[in-house]
Amino acid sequence: EDTVKGAFDTEIVIRAWERIEQIEGAWASETLLRDGATVVLAGQTNAGKSSLFNILLKEDRAIVSDIHGTTRDWLEAEADFAGIPVRLYDTAGIRETLDRIEAEGVDRTKSLASRADLILYIIDGSAGITKEDTAFLNSCTGTAVLPVWNKNDRADNSCLPIVHFGDRDVTAARVSAHTGEGIHELIEQVRIRLTDNASTGTTEGIGDTRGPAPGSERQKQALTAARAFLEHACTAEKEGFPLDAVAQDLEDALGALGEITGETTPEDILDAVFSSFCVGK
Repeated sequence: EDTVKGAFDTEIVIRAWERIEQIEGAWASETLLRDGATVVLAGQTNAGKSSLFNILLKEDRAIVSDIHGTTRDWLEAEADFAGIPVRLYDTAGIRETLDRIEAEGVDRTKSLASRADLILYIIDGSAGITKEDTAFLNSCTGTAVLPVWNKNDRADNSCLPIVHFGDRDVTAARVSAHTGEGIHELIEQVRIRLTDNASTGTTEGIGDTRGPAPGSERQKQALTAARAFLEHACTAEKEGFPLDAVAQDLEDALGALGEITGETTPEDILDAVFSSFCVGK
């Protein structure tokens, strides 16, 4: 209100805008801790996906065999990656096949991978990366991918395994599902990837609570609206709109924040709140 009565102070509005943005950013971390993440193991047949699935779960859930195409559908299990709840999927190996059932499994792998929060793409380190590996990785647009160089006990360790796909050069995680080498480091890399995706650049990870976070989707939407109003106020002032027009944006921002603090209770907010409850007579 003081800003409206006097000259418009852009710096004050920007600070408020940035503070709201910080609180918004905490929502993704809260959601990650509450709902967990989907992590998909993908790769060609016999790359070691099922062995890695078992060692990450610390139990024999998937059948492990040297025969190609053993896994024809996906398996799922709950896992914990350094404090982050994860739904982990072992999937059918990716390859061209005339077997209709296995081909359906490959299609399901691709569909599941497209919806994952993170794909762990398993590469047979003893054979090296193939054109089929590169083709699949190039198709993973819009999805976070961590290449995993498996069978490290049988691979050439003279150089770092750099995997190029899209416009990225990514150093793959080195593991051996046979000996357990590199598994703890892989879990930490997964945690970092999921945390970075969720916390807008935070490098200290989940659990780094630097301030409040929205308690519900409704509060998150109100914060987003308030930030948009403040952004528009700055734009309007810069473009020479009259002060009363700018003031309306600030009032709208205060109204959106009031929906969180309880200072305003529009009918649509009451409807949204009570829609989650079963109210009897």
